[in-house]
Amino acid sequence: MNVKQYFPIKPRYYKSITYLYIVMVIFVTGVFYKLLAGQPVSLTINTLHSICLLIAITRKMRLAYKYMLALLAIIFLYVSLSISYVDLIDLSFVAFYLPLLYTYLLPDILSPIIFSILFSGIFYSYSDTYSSEQILGNTIGIISAATLYSVLSFLVARLYDSREMYKELSIRDSLTKLYNLDYVVKIGDDMLSNGKNVTIFVFDLDYFKSFNDTYGHLLGNNVLIQVAEKIEEEVSTCGGLAARLGGDEFITFVPELSDDEADALFKRISLALSELYIVSDPELEPVKISLSMGMAHSVSSEAQSIRELLNIADMNMYYHKHTKLYDLRALHTQDLEYVLNEEEKQLLKVLSEKDMYSYIHSKYVVQYTSWILDKININEVDKVNILKGAWLHDIGKLFISNEILRKSSNLSESEYSIVKEHVQSGVHLIQKFNISVKGINAIKYHHERWDGAGYPDGVKGEMTPIEGRVLQLADAFSAMTVKRVYRKVNDLDSAILEIKKNKATQFDPQLVDLFVEIVEEKLKQENLKVGA
Repeated sequence: MNVKQYFPIKPRYYKSITYLYIVMVIFVTGVFYKLLAGQPVSLTINTLHSICLLIAITRKMRLAYKYMLALLAIIFLYVSLSISYVDLIDLSFVAFYLPLLYTYLLPDILSPIIFSILFSGIFYSYSDTYSSEQILGNTIGIISAATLYSVLSFLVARLYDSREMYKELSIRDSLTKLYNLDYVVKIGDDMLSNGKNVTIFVFDLDYFKSFNDTYGHLLGNNVLIQVAEKIEEEVSTCGGLAARLGGDEFITFVPELSDDEADALFKRISLALSELYIVSDPELEPVKISLSMGMAHSVSSEAQSIRELLNIADMNMYYHKHTKLYDLRALHTQDLEYVLNEEEKQLLKVLSEKDMYSYIHSKYVVQYTSWILDKININEVDKVNILKGAWLHDIGKLFISNEILRKSSNLSESEYSIVKEHVQSGVHLIQKFNISVKGINAIKYHHERWDGAGYPDGVKGEMTPIEGRVLQLADAFSAMTVKRVYRKVNDLDSAILEIKKNKATQFDPQLVDLFVEIVEEKLKQENLKVGA
């Protein structure tokens, strides 16, 4: 039985209340059995009365059926008492119990009162020992008690329902009906504090702004609703909780997964959502929607809070989005964060929180740097330190305002001067960490040029250490192929042509030849080629 629908008690008490009423029915049935002993017909009919009540209490059914059973029960009671020879005037408590029971069964106000009038008529129509005034007084008492409890029960039920409604509104997104971020963060933090591991998946719709601009926001909202339903469907099978982050982003929490289970679930959901067709309007063809996903697992990431875990998943999602949207799949290789210690990872995390695009850019810079270093036979210790520099080469941007970093129009001369200071700021900051000269040089020289026209020192040719020249090339290629608010993304063909164009002016000519060869080899492995 869905007791919540019929009784205004908090959910954890519903079963207890149900059991209490079952005991009450059984007890009163026992009283009648004792009174009606030796009267088998009355006893049988009264048993039917009790059975009707027990069915109405314990079975989940339509409300109309409960009213029918309640009416049938009182008919059986009336018949059993009318053919018996029992004086019921001394059992008035039973008459009070029945309206109480009917108030529990029937959610409206009037039904219990009507039944209490019928009960009082039944009970006092078979007694010759009390005066009419006493019978009237007891009848009024029964009706008054039933009325009071019925009204109070109704009011408390409405109050509880209103409280639940507003509570539900406060934790749900009004459009998609998924939970909101604050609610799932609280649930997730509770899981972590209780020693449970949590896996977070972050979803972001690709090109959703273009869809809104093309079809309008009403159809866009319809897409969000259907995507939310699909995401919830995918994660609900494994006990996950889905929420809307805002805009076109969604998040899910799945508890108690191992690393392997989390990876397998990531692949399954990614496959299920890879080709999602949404019917945004019955008069339009289904629209293909693609999503980018990111994942973070509390065990492998050692995150201390859901906010930290969410940031990791967000970085992962943005990286996958850029890899997919800007045709960089062929250039995606292994994760190289292993070169960073915990302090350096925290520093990188701060950068990602300030400017996610700088983090994504740095991740590609590290990959390209690693490829070049593998070809020029740098020893492993130096490679690790140079890769640290590649990860942190833009760390000086922490000291630049977001207003400048995210400015979509051309920078003024003074603003560009501020941006150029990020090199020296980064070097000064990194010197406080345990990074070798190789790593610091990679940061210090990554904006110099082969022809000496770079900054901050205008160093020329091979006067720039090899780690600086490698990073110049990796930084420029990543900057051309990763989206920024102030620059359009170049495709791989255009980026390679630009690198070749600046051979021996901006970049070391030997490194250019080597890097182009590496990229073409990577693309060949993916059955692609430059200029295709």
